[in-house]
Amino acid sequence: MRRPQQTLHLARLVTDIRRLFQQLKTLADELHADLGVNASQRAVLEALEAEGPASVATLARRKRVSRQHIQVLVDALVGRDLVALQPNPAHQRSPLVALSDDGAAIFNALRQREAPILARLAASIDGDALATTMATLGSLSLLLSAEIGQLRAASSTKLEKETL
Repeated sequence: MRRPQQTLHLARLVTDIRRLFQQLKTLADELHADLGVNASQRAVLEALEAEGPASVATLARRKRVSRQHIQVLVDALVGRDLVALQPNPAHQRSPLVALSDDGAAIFNALRQREAPILARLAASIDGDALATTMATLGSLSLLLSAEIGQLRAASSTKLEKETL
């Protein structure tokens, strides 16, 4: 495949990923509406279930979103007793956010609701094609992380030069 063609295909893939993200968000919001958990809150519960307690700043870094965005989500989840704030031995003013028992139960319910949908979707996709897609997305993620690192380094260098 010629490089310009590859670039066009990648641009279309990025558009498709954005569309897919919105579809997944809509599906989660509608599927879990009666539980009062939206897709963004679900993502926080998922991160806490998978990786354990973390500060708001750490969650934001992992999700590559602003600390303020995560703080709003955590505040809503705390208000529903789905997460609890715990002392953070590494930082007095930045508590750890942990999944509560109610939060673990809700997250389990979310996964149970999603399981049959995922099974139906998986049955409609060729296994080899799915494995190739996963590998491609993994590679793309690594490449994008490197690009982000380069942009941040260049931005930091530019800022340092401007402040001299």
